[in-house]
Amino acid sequence: MGNTILLYYFGKNIMNKLLAVLLVTVSLSVSASSFEPDDRKAVDDIFVLWEEKVIKEPHKSIELMPPKFFDVMAKKSNTSAEEFKKMMLATMDSVFEIVEVVSYNLNLDKAEVVKSSIGRDYAFIPQVTKLKQKSTGEEMLVEGYMLGLEDEGKWYIINWDPQYAPIIAEMYPDLKDLKVPQ
Repeated sequence: MGNTILLYYFGKNIMNKLLAVLLVTVSLSVSASSFEPDDRKAVDDIFVLWEEKVIKEPHKSIELMPPKFFDVMAKKSNTSAEEFKKMMLATMDSVFEIVEVVSYNLNLDKAEVVKSSIGRDYAFIPQVTKLKQKSTGEEMLVEGYMLGLEDEGKWYIINWDPQYAPIIAEMYPDLKDLKVPQ
């Protein structure tokens, strides 16, 4: 069942699967003016990890995702959080064998920190990712948003996609009504 849940969330079509996994794993920064100083340091720390490790080792992106994500997905998959991480890493391995990330681009000026109903800080981060299929050289642009959120004093980043809304709402009920800025 775990693989079924994983594939359900990542899509059945191989390109949808590739895009979903890449979007889940891509993590990016928010503009300095949007954050209070302590939050800015936390986001900067995430970026140091991203720039030093994640670009070279995409598996490191898992470290930037909220631990609650793995708890919720493990429950849906009837497995443990660690087992779900292993399944996700295996999927990532297969994806990065056939596709590469060419570039990331953000509109940092449009990232703004907002407070949820309980005072949790969060921000939508517009992004464009350029991907290249290794076998054909075909390139594609993927536009979307990352959701940066604070949990227990630490910032995490996860892809925002309408299909992830129920997962995020289960993780953080105060974020159940999130809408991407227009």
